[in-house]
Amino acid sequence: DYHAPTGKRWHLTAAEARVPPGGRLVEFEGDVHLRGVPGEDARPAELETARMTLDTVAETAQTNSPVELAFGIHRMSALGMRADLKSGSLRLESDVNGRFTP
Repeated sequence: DYHAPTGKRWHLTAAEARVPPGGRLVEFEGDVHLRGVPGEDARPAELETARMTLDTVAETAQTNSPVELAFGIHRMSALGMRADLKSGSLRLESDVNGRFTP
């Protein structure tokens, strides 16, 4: 679990996690799921990917793997993602496709 300065909580699960020497990074691999409520809306956002690296000092998360992002009924997919956990911002990197149904 990550508790953002804004009071929001994010829950991350994965099949495996490793902490390389230095302890700054945590590398997650296999069925990575990140779930939380990013804004004022009560609907959770969910992100799925195969790999993700969390920088515990900079409080950032990133992946170069394909990602699926779901926010309510909206769905987006992309190749790669970078998130600033302190500010609550998330940037999808490339090959972004989305579906927003009313």
